[in-house]
Amino acid sequence: MGGCFCEDHCQFDPHRTLVLVGKSGNGKSATGNSINLGAKSFLSKKCSSGVTVSSELQATTLKDGQVVNVIDTPGLFDSLDFEVIGKEIVECDNIAQNGIDAFLAVVSTSRFSEEEKGAIISLQTLFGKKVYDYMIVVFTGGDELEKQNQTLEDFLNESPEALKEILSLCGNHYVLFDNNTENETKRLSQVKKLLYLVDAVSNKNGGKLFTNHIFTEVNKETAMKIEQKLTDDENSKLKEKQGRAEKKNKEICQPNQKMPKGSSFEGESGDCEPSSLQTLVLVGRKGNGKSATGNSILGTCVFRSGRSSSCVTTTCEMNSTRLEDGQTINVIDTPGIIGSNIDADKEIMNCIDMAGDGIHAFLFVFSICNRFSKEEEAAIMKLLKLFGNKVYDYMILVFTGGDQLDEDDVTLEGFLHDCPDKLKEIINLCENRYVLYDNKTEGQTKRSEQVVKLSSMVKMVSRKNCGKLYNNVLLDEWKKEAKELEKHAQNFYGELEISSLIDPMHEGHYKQIFEMVEPKLKDTTLRLQQQLAEEQAARLKAEEDAKAIQKKSVEEICYMKEQIEMAKRRHKSLTINPGVIRDGICVIM
Repeated sequence: MGGCFCEDHCQFDPHRTLVLVGKSGNGKSATGNSINLGAKSFLSKKCSSGVTVSSELQATTLKDGQVVNVIDTPGLFDSLDFEVIGKEIVECDNIAQNGIDAFLAVVSTSRFSEEEKGAIISLQTLFGKKVYDYMIVVFTGGDELEKQNQTLEDFLNESPEALKEILSLCGNHYVLFDNNTENETKRLSQVKKLLYLVDAVSNKNGGKLFTNHIFTEVNKETAMKIEQKLTDDENSKLKEKQGRAEKKNKEICQPNQKMPKGSSFEGESGDCEPSSLQTLVLVGRKGNGKSATGNSILGTCVFRSGRSSSCVTTTCEMNSTRLEDGQTINVIDTPGIIGSNIDADKEIMNCIDMAGDGIHAFLFVFSICNRFSKEEEAAIMKLLKLFGNKVYDYMILVFTGGDQLDEDDVTLEGFLHDCPDKLKEIINLCENRYVLYDNKTEGQTKRSEQVVKLSSMVKMVSRKNCGKLYNNVLLDEWKKEAKELEKHAQNFYGELEISSLIDPMHEGHYKQIFEMVEPKLKDTTLRLQQQLAEEQAARLKAEEDAKAIQKKSVEEICYMKEQIEMAKRRHKSLTINPGVIRDGICVIM
């Protein structure tokens, strides 16, 4: 990866406007404060949801006289609705007034995920492909790379193809920022490197700023594509819906189906007393500190852990430790549950075989450095898909980043107070079983306290489950139940021809069935007709919107033609009349 920046003798524009964009929790606001040379212009703190909710501009003047306007925007993939966030981000173009010199896409070195990729690609949806010509990728977490004696190039050498592709689209314009440094010289150096890149972007675009005019052109092109796609898609959807409606009208209820009796997870109580052995499985999204948490529990660095743009753990691995009270703890580390392929999913499932007798608790690892997002939610859903809903009874939430909360003088309860409703729901399903971990502490007392607290919570889980471990038996029961429920759902409204029921001996039975089924048929027909009407209305609205955009485009073209004609006439009159007015003074040419 070449070309992060070059220190040639470029001439800076004394006035710059930069827009911070990216996923929430990556340090956008902190980066804005670093560009403003440490001034706390933007609110920045560790929080389970996004801090920035609207676009905001702050300006600073550097020692050489350059004025830098920095616009902070809400985080993409935050708990807020994307449409709301999108409107706020697009508002930055109006705040910028004269135009935008560069978009700073902020990415954390805590690993590049599918959600990071989605956040950057969504900018193309908001601003069009032209946005890549104005984009610089700012990697935060420079202090963490320094602690591990790692350069940005080392980090990028191991990066996934998705990140390399985005850097290529941005012309390999990227820079590393340490937002925690107190060193004034380092701060100035970071800003200087960034402004060199902004200058390179400006030169590449011929000094032309990103403005509403570019945005309007992008919208016109997008609208035309949407219009065509809507026309094609809706035609095929309508035909498909009509076919399904006709098929549904032939379907009737099959009343003699029975639901499976009992829960497949019911069984003998077992021994309710916790054993002296605990087997714990670390699960969660990559980059949240699973392996580091495993090392903290074991008290030694046995699992590979470090900052990397791709997943460090690729296979299940188990290590053990014995506590002072004689308690033995087996810890199984697993690959990241999101961003993994099918083979990785199978590898995660291997933890059950590796556990032997069974698993006492699943430790789902979250990071307070990465705000709870759709990707975290997807990781939970993936775990349920692999192990079933019963996994909630065995789950403990582990929040890493305790050192960061200590620095901000914030408790875990304070951090979770304003967390998104979805996270509160997950905490509730786990019956409020959660702990905070500081994986960076060197204090032996603190390390021991963390392990004792976690072990105590694992014992609570064991008592709740009456000593019954999560093992292959439970997993097989869940799979069997899932298949039965799926089969039941498919067959409940299976095809059953009324003609097969018309029999003189069963006339009364037929009448009873028909009376029960008729309302369902009417309801199904009415619902499908309503869906068809809604889709037709949506199609008509899309066509009207497209026509309105086309009309507006024609009007703008006519207006531009009029302006050109006026300019031609003015030029012609000036050519005929040698007298030219300049600043109120008649000059004879």
